[in-house]
Amino acid sequence: MMTSETPRQLLEAYNYHALLDIARFNRIPMENKSGKRLYKRELVRELEKRLFTKKHVREALEQLSPVERKVLDVLLLRGGRANTTAFQRLLVGHGIVSPTRGKMDPWNPSATDFDSVVARLTLHGLVFSAEGPISDLGYTRTVLKRSLKPGPSLYIPPTIRKHLPSPDPELLQRPARVSRIQSASARTLQRDLYLYWSYVRDHRVQVTLKGEVYKRALRELANSLLTPIKLEKKQGERDVPYLLFLRRLLMSLNLLTLRGRKDLIANDASHFLAADPAQRVRRSFEAWLDGDFWNELYDQPLPHVSITTGGGALPYPTPKPIVEARRQVVRFLQKLSKPSAQDWVALSNLIEAIRVEAYEFLLPRNYRARSSSYYYSYYYYGPLYKTPYAAHRNPLGWTFQGVTSEEEGWDLVEAPFIANVITGPLHWLGLVDLGYGDAGQDPVAYRLTPLGAWLLGLGPPVEIPTEKQGRIIVQPNFQILAMDPVSDQTLATLDIFADRISAERAIEYRMSRESVYRGQQQGWSAQRIIAYLEEVSGGKLPQNVVVSLQEWQALHERITLYRRVVLVHAQDPEVLDRLSRHPNLTKLLHHRPAPTAALVHPRQVDALIKALGTAGVLPVVTRQAGKEENCLVADEEGNLRLVHRTPSIYLARRLDRFAERVDDHHYRITPDSVQKALEQGLDAPAILQELSVLHQGPLPFRLTVRVKAWAHHYGDAALQSLTLLQLRDQAALQELLQDPEVGPFLRRFNPPPERALALVTQDDLETLRRLLTERGMALSDTLLS
Repeated sequence: MMTSETPRQLLEAYNYHALLDIARFNRIPMENKSGKRLYKRELVRELEKRLFTKKHVREALEQLSPVERKVLDVLLLRGGRANTTAFQRLLVGHGIVSPTRGKMDPWNPSATDFDSVVARLTLHGLVFSAEGPISDLGYTRTVLKRSLKPGPSLYIPPTIRKHLPSPDPELLQRPARVSRIQSASARTLQRDLYLYWSYVRDHRVQVTLKGEVYKRALRELANSLLTPIKLEKKQGERDVPYLLFLRRLLMSLNLLTLRGRKDLIANDASHFLAADPAQRVRRSFEAWLDGDFWNELYDQPLPHVSITTGGGALPYPTPKPIVEARRQVVRFLQKLSKPSAQDWVALSNLIEAIRVEAYEFLLPRNYRARSSSYYYSYYYYGPLYKTPYAAHRNPLGWTFQGVTSEEEGWDLVEAPFIANVITGPLHWLGLVDLGYGDAGQDPVAYRLTPLGAWLLGLGPPVEIPTEKQGRIIVQPNFQILAMDPVSDQTLATLDIFADRISAERAIEYRMSRESVYRGQQQGWSAQRIIAYLEEVSGGKLPQNVVVSLQEWQALHERITLYRRVVLVHAQDPEVLDRLSRHPNLTKLLHHRPAPTAALVHPRQVDALIKALGTAGVLPVVTRQAGKEENCLVADEEGNLRLVHRTPSIYLARRLDRFAERVDDHHYRITPDSVQKALEQGLDAPAILQELSVLHQGPLPFRLTVRVKAWAHHYGDAALQSLTLLQLRDQAALQELLQDPEVGPFLRRFNPPPERALALVTQDDLETLRRLLTERGMALSDTLLS
């Protein structure tokens, strides 16, 4: 919209007949002293000299009808500029003007249709078209000279605006009637960020090839939040945008990382958790506002529109036009917000303001794709072709299915986008409360929270309750209660040596010998735990808790590690008891840490072997770990049988990584044991390689299939029908590809190697589907992106 024109440039952009009408309306001479009609440049100079003065503006205001004055005031409230279509809709919607259905009549003072009223304001020299009408023939666009008929956009030149009085700011503001409030909570989001991060820290969480958290882990994650979310079995991450937003925000803040495009890893979060609460909210807000991890068009579905991104930019990282549109919505939010955070603003007022003042804030209306191939698409003949909602008409390269006209498109795309910004991230971040009407399920109004007003520069800094106002209570039964407000850094510390039982407003922990041992492994001695709990609770701990912690510490320190020793392992205690009574073995086997085991100094190994020989025993000697081979037999179900009467202790350690112990001579491979192996860094090939070394002979084929399925070795896949066209030769194919009518329907079938595509005959489809399902693969009916 050209609003930087000088008065002369503005007038020169109008056609000669329109200038004559303006001069005639204002009784400005149109002829020179010789009686000849002024040339256009002479007429422009005369109009410039007379129209753009304080005197003329005041005289014009006095001549305006009530309808004309109200239209002028509304335009002033919209910043003095507006999209014509949106401006007309606004005025008609409020009953100020009627829609223009026939030919306009600006010379008739009683004509109250939109075109006639705006044209009269142009005749008065107050409102002008910011650009001329556009002749669009599809293959060419021409901007015509401006006329009295309103152009695509309207504006009041600055030289006129400075002489106009300020209108009533409440003009056209629809009152917000709120009967139900959904309050925002920055504390909830920040606590959920911590709970999500801590879950990933303590569990293995993976994402699919589509980049979504697996549903089983997602259900557990959702249930671990401050307010647990109950997910249906079929619901995924994209069905609950809030869960997706939490993960993407954590990744944007560098608190989570995706390793190998598969595993979510929790990074060190101490710097973030220890930050001032208000600054954490600010960092989260800025990460969203300027970030490219969230897409309000794609991640929060549009109710009546489906988006096709093929042929254009992918939805991630979020394209720059969407990020800038998001910022534009926030700027209008600042502009329209009431002085008090307690005042509600109708969501429709925000949408109307953006529609009128920044109609093209999301999709420009004069965009043309660089590639001419778009012009031969299906939409050449469809209703979308000449709208910005077709792929070749917007910089995103996206098609918005369900839109049939440009005016309808704004209601179906831009308006929901604005609502998504308000009801999604801004509400989740704790910056806006939502207001609902009597019966509607959608919000009708919003208001800034004190924290939102501060972040947008509209209110004073907010004092967020600190940990000093919360409480940590240690009970004699080893229960620890963290009563809000308590910092997430404190919760992260409690996680080290206590088990979290619940994550409600009063977060419950419980200490046990096992949880304290976990803390001791990380350098938290009993004395350190006691000192910390007394510091955060502000008092002495129950005596029995102190005594138990000190006893657990003594037990921990009582454990002794022997390095470079030899272990003698017997099948049962009786065997070792009998050998210990042998005169040549008594001194060698005197140190028995367990009934079936004895420790021997490495220098005594040769003497021990010789003494065992004199006692009639030939021992199996393992001098190095990892040399166990041909020591078990497996069946197709995953049952493992150890073949030696006294299995090697090294073998038990190796099997414990991927199998469950049944007894001393039997193990079993199960889905849970394979999952445990995956969490320890093993994968299906590593498990099968280990089994092949230990197994006598080849592994059962069905067992290898099961292990790969349980490990999700092949990932997910897609089976989609494909139609192939075979031609005479490459020359015929090349010629048809260049055909303007046939070409758009053809693509070469030469997929890149990374797409990993294979052809399947229709007859084999169901058999293949069954076999792939047996191998643990989830099959979708659309190709993976």
